[in-house]
Amino acid sequence: MCNNESKGEWSVVLYDKSTTGLEGFLKKAEKVFGKQGLSLLGLIFATKEHFPTEICCGLSEVDARRIASKLSGDDLAIAAKPTSELSGLKHRANEVWATRCAGGYHFTEVDGLIIILVPINARENVARMKSRNPGIKFWEIERALNHDHIAYNRPDDLNIDDSERDVEKLKTALRQAYPDIAFTISIRPGSIMSFWQTTIDSPKESCILDRRDESGEVWCHKCTQRQKYEKIDYVDDRYPNAEWGKCQVCGERIITQTCVKLIHI
Repeated sequence: MCNNESKGEWSVVLYDKSTTGLEGFLKKAEKVFGKQGLSLLGLIFATKEHFPTEICCGLSEVDARRIASKLSGDDLAIAAKPTSELSGLKHRANEVWATRCAGGYHFTEVDGLIIILVPINARENVARMKSRNPGIKFWEIERALNHDHIAYNRPDDLNIDDSERDVEKLKTALRQAYPDIAFTISIRPGSIMSFWQTTIDSPKESCILDRRDESGEVWCHKCTQRQKYEKIDYVDDRYPNAEWGKCQVCGERIITQTCVKLIHI
């Protein structure tokens, strides 16, 4: 974090929000700044106005002008300005950078929470959830905001394989970024993955069963619709609490009683 009131310091400011060339701009920014974590998607696609916003500060005039020159183009209006002369900024530089990056994940810390949303969206969503539910627990906020849809539309056996790989990727990223913090990862194979910091009041079990579907039909990925099924005696050791059946139409093996698996790391 830089001291925005220091005399003689310069900033780099983004004034426009065209989406053209955004990916190229972020790649250039990573090279110019020598790090990842600048998250402009929250600015570009936000419903309310977020510009102008500072993306770098605490610079000399020479460095600020050099950086602005390297980042210019791509239909994004960027300028170097004396920090003391800035006015009307919607965000300072420390609000648009992720706190830590690892394994392809960008983590933003907000009031002790660790969120994978881009920084501005993370802060807005945390504030909104606390306002709507003052008694909400920290781990519940993280669980809600860190959820990631990972539907593959593949057979359930393959969904479990893919889900396990996603969990390993997230575990590695969390361990690299926060080696001293305990986390819980939740995964429903082929559906939703999330994570939260493990706390005294967060779930400690290894599996949470979903509400049982009494309709006698479940989704068959091969048929791409809900079908009736026959119960079968099958157990996948990675999800021992899940129940399985055989689609009465195509014979595909399908999960009939889903569960959320919890991994404590």
